[in-house]
Amino acid sequence: VTSTLPLAIVIFFYAFEVVTYEYHFCHLMLSPLSPRLAIVYQVSFALLWVCAVWSYWKTVATEPGRLPETWLSLIRNSDVPTADVYRRWCPRMAQHCNKCDIKRPERAHHCSICGFCVLRMDHHCPWIGNCIGFKNHKHFLLLNFWGSVCALFYAATAGKTWFGAIKDPSLIRAMGPGVWISFIFGWGLSITFVLSLQMMFWGHLYLLACNQTTLESGYPGRNPYSLSVMQNLEQTFGQFGWDW
Repeated sequence: VTSTLPLAIVIFFYAFEVVTYEYHFCHLMLSPLSPRLAIVYQVSFALLWVCAVWSYWKTVATEPGRLPETWLSLIRNSDVPTADVYRRWCPRMAQHCNKCDIKRPERAHHCSICGFCVLRMDHHCPWIGNCIGFKNHKHFLLLNFWGSVCALFYAATAGKTWFGAIKDPSLIRAMGPGVWISFIFGWGLSITFVLSLQMMFWGHLYLLACNQTTLESGYPGRNPYSLSVMQNLEQTFGQFGWDW
């Protein structure tokens, strides 16, 4: 059973970031100096935050890609070619899952935490309590993108206030130590999120552009599934359009 503690931590961080930015920074610190700029920052951050939270929820709630009933029916009623090798490319051949005791499609892998085989499984992420597979890989990439952009907006717009307080401690005294400490902690979290989420975003974008998963990145030989970059990305995002 997947622990809910990592999910609770992520939800707490999302809530903490929006409170420290919208209330502590924009309302208490920035609004007395520039009310219009504070409103612009509040609205912009709220939109980015909603995109990040929505992407996170979609990644958590979307079933990653269980073996479909059509596949299970196919292997029951026909003889599907099966490869006896693992950790290498096996195009147009199924593999036998020793744990599920069934034939699984090419590029599917068994998740020992979820307890079932996942189509084009990439990895199991404890921070979302779910596998990253064929059906939610797009949401995972969007989570990394919107989360890092939201955190970058936080760090960039609030950083000037943080450095200004170092030169003028009167701002710290005016806000109170409790508010200031929570704001500094939130700003530090935003820096951490920018670095970690950007690394994951560009790393997974590169893999998707090559039509590979994390599990397949170490396979020897030429990738038989790789097409053009656009065709590879469309296999995850769908046909190019505004809804990418």
